[in-house]
Amino acid sequence: MLRVSLSHLRAVDIGQEVLLSSEGEMLGEVVVLGTDLVIQNTLQRMKEEYKKHRKTKSNYFYRQVGYTDRQCHSFLESFFTARSATQVSDMSLVTGRYLSVASMRTISPANFFTFAQVPVFSNQKHISSKEQLVPLHQGYARDYLTEMRVFGDGERRVYVIKFVPRNSDVRAIEGCLYVDAETFQLLKFEGRSTKEWVTHLKGKMGVVLPITYSFVVNYQHENSFAEVSSVHFRTSYTADGHKFETTGMMFNVADRYFTSRGTLRFHDNLMDIISRNGLDGDFWKQNEIVKRTPIEEEALEIFERDNLFGVF
Repeated sequence: MLRVSLSHLRAVDIGQEVLLSSEGEMLGEVVVLGTDLVIQNTLQRMKEEYKKHRKTKSNYFYRQVGYTDRQCHSFLESFFTARSATQVSDMSLVTGRYLSVASMRTISPANFFTFAQVPVFSNQKHISSKEQLVPLHQGYARDYLTEMRVFGDGERRVYVIKFVPRNSDVRAIEGCLYVDAETFQLLKFEGRSTKEWVTHLKGKMGVVLPITYSFVVNYQHENSFAEVSSVHFRTSYTADGHKFETTGMMFNVADRYFTSRGTLRFHDNLMDIISRNGLDGDFWKQNEIVKRTPIEEEALEIFERDNLFGVF
């Protein structure tokens, strides 16, 4: 019999029997729940919060930049009021400004702003084939394949739940939910939409085309419920031999209160509405609240210098 304390041995030095000593270490209590139980707890938390806060509204700043073949052709900024619990909904325009460079390759972003309304939760037990499938609903197990992992950042543990539609032919939201392991509140939602489409406008003509669409939604909990803090999205599609891309971001600016009227519909042309409302220059001087990338700064300087905001 050979007793050793070395971590490496040559095979020829090992006899018929090797005894290894063990060291014990006490760990803190660790509780790991099954994926289904975590989803059910998260869904229940969403139901309770949505029922209580579904009419709560907040104010959002929105910026959208459009590119054709990687060349910037439009820049839009606006403020909205919207319902903010779990997902942005019922958006209502406060004011906005935009620039769109007129050319044969210019598109009018009729409904890109609606991509900021990323759905994640539904109170319905069954989502019909005509509706967009979302992860958090009572029939999720029938509609989604799920898997879960757990990680900690030193302060808290987080469940990361992946949702993949069982049927690849349905219009659905898929991605990963980041959930606080103690409270079961949403922290972040990232992913993409399948079978998405957009209306491509060229002049007065429109055609419906498939579009790729990815997103990241972050949540805040200062008011004791999961409120949308920010939304970032990117879309891309091809038409007439050109690649059209749009990036958008929306930030919660709850400490600012504005007045708005009407609710935007999916097919509304945001530029048309802003144009009809007119440009309030004083408002924008008082509300420069979000930093821009260098490319956005350069474009904005040109647009303001040439007084191009609000012009097709």
